[in-house]
Parts: sequence; C-alpha cells; structure tokens
Amino acid sequence: MDHYVGTVGRLTACGCLKTAAKSIKPNPELAKSLPGKCGVSLSFEVSPSVDCSK
Repeated sequence: MDHYVGTVGRLTACGCLKTAAKSIKPNPELAKSLPGKCGVSLSFEVSPSVDCSK
C-alpha cells in the first residue's frame, strides 16, 4: 500500500480503519489478519488504539 499512496493517504486510511474498529468492535486477532488476507501490507496495525501519526 505504501507504494501507491503518500503520507496523507496513509493517515486517511489509518484514521478510517481506526474509526471503523471503534464502532464495529471486531475480533482484534481477525482484524490484524485482514491486510494479509487482502494481499496488502500496512505500516500500521489495524486496531482502535493505533497511533496514526507514526
């Protein structure tokens, strides 16, 4: 994913996933496995507590 989007895109995607994770309360282990199952690698962990600024 990093190859196709810049910093703004990564921050936007991170914020969107963080908001979604808070509202739907997914199983944390299943949420962490989603990027790999979708064939993408993210520079952050899918979690409601992720710090999107890093």
